[in-house]
Amino acid sequence: MPGMQHLLAAATLAVVLSTCATPPAPERPRGPDLDILLARLQAAGDPREAERIETLILEAWSRSGDAGVDALMVEGVRALYRRDHRTAVAIFNEVVAAVPGFADGWRWRGTARYLAGDHLAAVVDLRHSLALEPRHFGAWLAVARAFAELEALEEAIFAYRVALGLNPHLNEARQRLHALEETLAGLAI
Repeated sequence: MPGMQHLLAAATLAVVLSTCATPPAPERPRGPDLDILLARLQAAGDPREAERIETLILEAWSRSGDAGVDALMVEGVRALYRRDHRTAVAIFNEVVAAVPGFADGWRWRGTARYLAGDHLAAVVDLRHSLALEPRHFGAWLAVARAFAELEALEEAIFAYRVALGLNPHLNEARQRLHALEETLAGLAI
């Protein structure tokens, strides 16, 4: 029922955007280093430099401040690489229960749910991630993919544009955005 999925996706996006407009205070400080890194990422002209900065940002976002939770994160990502989505979701459930203010925990659980085929639940988790860290281009990418799977093309396009606005070096996202824009334009004819 694509029409119903589209309506649900649009309603979910409205919640995502309203939550992101006034994010709750994160439990972990974001710090000036992250602000500087994000600015440097946007300004980077060299792809290798952009990749290095992106890695530093992702590493910063991956630290929960709790060694036990960080170990769970590694375990959950390993489960995803094994394609054991059920185990990954269970591990990330522990992560978000232990540190509910940890944006990357929500992002990874949303990713696990997306890979398990539960796209609406994925969007809900990603909403939490973006409420805590609206600049998380990885979460915006995951939202875009989930909306594309739900055939909510306008919402997917919007999310890809936000991700690219935060990190203009996401070439695969740019390609997917153009493909969705072409698809949407073809539907309008």
